[in-house]
Amino acid sequence: MEIKKIDDESYESISAYLDLILTMVDEIKDLYFISLNGQKYMVSHLENMIALVTDTKDGLTNYYLGTHGEGTECFGTKDFFYEITNQDLKEVNRTSVDSGELTRLSYLPPVGIFNRNIMELSQSLAEEEKGAITLSWDVTRTEDLEDAFRYCWTHNPDRIRLTMLKHILSKSYLKHQDYFMGIIRDDLYYRPLISIGGHTFGSRPNVYEVGTLINGMIDNGFDTNLPYDMVELLTNKNKIYNDVKEISKEYKKHVRGLN
Repeated sequence: MEIKKIDDESYESISAYLDLILTMVDEIKDLYFISLNGQKYMVSHLENMIALVTDTKDGLTNYYLGTHGEGTECFGTKDFFYEITNQDLKEVNRTSVDSGELTRLSYLPPVGIFNRNIMELSQSLAEEEKGAITLSWDVTRTEDLEDAFRYCWTHNPDRIRLTMLKHILSKSYLKHQDYFMGIIRDDLYYRPLISIGGHTFGSRPNVYEVGTLINGMIDNGFDTNLPYDMVELLTNKNKIYNDVKEISKEYKKHVRGLN
């Protein structure tokens, strides 16, 4: 890794870099070029957030890295904003820069008497009338986190929840529809007769094929597969994220006052 402080006199020759980095920080300070694995990054900061600009085959692109509360890291690209928690609860929240669509991937540890490990994928679309979906898998029997992800990619979810925004006269409310996988067949779902406070009772007579439900969600713009970028962030296999963290660590060594 190579690191070089940038002098004021050279600003004119790197104006395109500066213009982009100023979209993330209010002023230029502690400006460095840091090279890692043949890729050169311009780096600056705003309080505890590190801002980076680099030249790729698609032109200049920007990233940033910071913290959001205890145990949560923020990572930004030109396309997405991520909030990453990697403790007992492992979770990534991803927001699209263009559309504002929110996707959440969570690995939930056992809580209290509920001694199960659950993987959840939730997505909320920007168009409120289309609502949100949550897909849940019981991954208690998987060996580790990566095995849990593989299980979800090759098995239908145990539970599907659709949330829709409904309007009656001048009032709006959220309506939930739950679908649970059948005990005998994993390609059929049923809807509970009654849902109260997260508990379900009985079963309606209708059953639903998994293809019908999944295709319907896809047709409405939902992604029903675990996103690879979010999986990579939780398994420490996202190369760009790992490079940005390594650069941030080196940068902080050269700039006092950063944690």
